[in-house]
Amino acid sequence: MRRAAALVLILAACSTGGPTSKPTAAPTAATPSAIAPAAHYQAEPPRRQGGVATVGDWQFPASLPPTYLAGPPGAELIEQTLFSGLLGLDPSLDFYGDLARSVPTPKLVGSGMDVAYELRPGLHWSDGQPLNADDVLFTWQVTPRTQEGYEQITGVEKTGDLAFTVHFRSVYPAFGLLFSAVVPKHRLASIDRAKLDADGYWSAPNVVSGPFQVADSVPADHLTLQRNPHYPDGRAEMPLLNHNAYLEKLVFKAFATKGALLAALKTGDVQAAAELNEADLIPASGLH
Repeated sequence: MRRAAALVLILAACSTGGPTSKPTAAPTAATPSAIAPAAHYQAEPPRRQGGVATVGDWQFPASLPPTYLAGPPGAELIEQTLFSGLLGLDPSLDFYGDLARSVPTPKLVGSGMDVAYELRPGLHWSDGQPLNADDVLFTWQVTPRTQEGYEQITGVEKTGDLAFTVHFRSVYPAFGLLFSAVVPKHRLASIDRAKLDADGYWSAPNVVSGPFQVADSVPADHLTLQRNPHYPDGRAEMPLLNHNAYLEKLVFKAFATKGALLAALKTGDVQAAAELNEADLIPASGLH
């Protein structure tokens, strides 16, 4: 599953904690339990806009793979800042319409199902070109049928400039995880399909739809992203992420070892770290 919820936190420039909690009174006759149900997650509003955040990675990808292929560790987080999908996951892990105007309800058709989507009007790629149903059909055409979930699709039918229907051969409950990164037809369609997967576009994509676009790239060292000025286009009615990225720039920085990354995290040279687990973070936090 794409870590879309992690991206929401980065874009909102929020902490991982919810609102400040108040002390809970000791149980009384009127208080049957001292354990209250967990509060619904609510991101902390950003204190200000602007600034630069650095994400360190000790498994920094030498290059980015095509979004429609499985990639090395570290590539997924970078790609989700550059490319938007039909649906996203909010901090509570509920689907919401991203490029799509809303979350569709599948319609059972025989032993399969149809899922009809409508894109948001007014969406644009970072170069100002419109994003429409042709881009989704192109994404389907270049995606190998061996990718999980896509083998269940029998076809994608365009029903309007912003509308299309995905036909499934069987009921597929995880349909919302598909088309998590739509790619630009006008930028890639002229490239020979046999050469597309290795095209230089993927090393530093110059036409994207996500909240950031590439500003500078040094292979195996760092990737600097800046705000995509066209990201808010068509998103005014969204309940979240309907604005430009709060951060001015986002830097993904490579580290040779896990130890070097932990040291940078402890000194504050990086504000976030990828490819670490809870056990790795204990030394950096000073907890024992």
